[in-house]
Amino acid sequence: MGIASVFEERLDGARRLRQTVRRTSEDCRVSLDDLGYIEEVTSNAARFLQSSRDSLLRTPFANLVSEEYRRLWLTHFLACRKPGERGNTRLVLDIGRSKRTVDVSSETSSRLGKPHFVVTLHESSRTLERKNQGRGTLSSLVHHIYDLVITVDRRGNVTFTNQPLLERLPGQVIGTSFYDYVRPYDLKRFRMAIDHAFTSGASTDFINGGLACFPHSKHFRVRVKPLPLNGSARRVRKAPEAEMAMILFGDITDQHRAEEALNRMHQNRLRVARRANLIREEERKRLALELHDQVGQSLTALKIDLSLAKRKLKSRDRDSKLALQSAESTVDELVKTIRELSAELRPPLLDDLGLVAALQFQMEVFEKRTGIVATFKTKTEEVSTRTEIAMAVFRVFQEIMTNVIRHSHASQVEVGLALHRGCVFLTVSDNGRGITEEQLYSPKSLGLMGIRERAEQLGGAIHIQGGPTVGTTVVMQVPLATRRAAPTPERPATVR
Repeated sequence: MGIASVFEERLDGARRLRQTVRRTSEDCRVSLDDLGYIEEVTSNAARFLQSSRDSLLRTPFANLVSEEYRRLWLTHFLACRKPGERGNTRLVLDIGRSKRTVDVSSETSSRLGKPHFVVTLHESSRTLERKNQGRGTLSSLVHHIYDLVITVDRRGNVTFTNQPLLERLPGQVIGTSFYDYVRPYDLKRFRMAIDHAFTSGASTDFINGGLACFPHSKHFRVRVKPLPLNGSARRVRKAPEAEMAMILFGDITDQHRAEEALNRMHQNRLRVARRANLIREEERKRLALELHDQVGQSLTALKIDLSLAKRKLKSRDRDSKLALQSAESTVDELVKTIRELSAELRPPLLDDLGLVAALQFQMEVFEKRTGIVATFKTKTEEVSTRTEIAMAVFRVFQEIMTNVIRHSHASQVEVGLALHRGCVFLTVSDNGRGITEEQLYSPKSLGLMGIRERAEQLGGAIHIQGGPTVGTTVVMQVPLATRRAAPTPERPATVR
């Protein structure tokens, strides 16, 4: 191909470009009557002015001109009113809430004996230059950021990318299908997110391993966001029409690894604490048996010996008999104390009769010791749970009741036990002074920390609600089948 052919092709290209620009400018026309009122307006002009055609008709064109430029517009209009007159000027129009500088070309003809004024609008060269500079600056910034940015059209074809994909340069990627770079098992998620951006105009966020060209060890926070059409973001209730969808990939691999490490540490800590609790309960059980069998039997034998010694004494040895009688009373008190300690360490009712019977007995003992009116409500005769779960619920109940005695100054307390959606719910409510937000999360509240930890070890959760005057309500939720993560506690139906 010779130099002349190349020059001819470039000349044809420039000519076609000028014709396109002229055609576009001619489509952005507004026709005025002899008084300057709008008679006709093209669809391109209405879109340019961001108004409907009906709202523009029969209104003065001067209303669109900024106040400081209206005198200039009137001077131009009056100077070009004669048929055959042409003129050009630059005005600033109030379009929406912004001002836009436009070049105005006017031509006057005669229609039915009256002047017919045609105004052609197009953005000034300065405005276009500033826009092009802004686009260039924005493109340069996007190309230099670390995150991957891709824009696609409705069919999923790439219209822009700031990084190479699958060893293809950004220029080679444009025009190809975005779905060619997506792993097969991620296709459905990306298609739904892109369709959602175009149909509803809403963004979608999710965590993803990236595209097929990324290592499997990487993790990204993906956002699929619609890009509205220019001028379509009208102040109406429905979402603006999207021209493209932008897909952002933010690398969160380090954050993901740190979260996984923290989660592993938390799970290990819970397993260690759970094992420690099991060992502690076994040790309490052993001590309870030792106290009941060994110490209790020894004290019983001692009481028998004291009784025999008292009988062998002569009737006149009154002081010795009183001493032996006092020793017998002391032994009786010791036996009673040993039984109470043994029951505290390992309640026999929990092993023999179950959780419901153990809670009912503890409520009766609590009311006798403290004078606080205690009510226990449940819908079931027995809650069929593993021994570990029953023991955890019982220990949490003991800790809560201890806090009621120490801190609440309550006169009434109500305890409920229920099964709901595969979970055991223990609810304790009192009418005391309530717990404050500061006390809830204070590092000194070791009891609250302990009951939260017990629930978490079994995949459960603790929810505490209170205030200065409304009392305190504690809800413990534990699943019958152990879960990996602690659920959000929910209140069951009120136990009646």
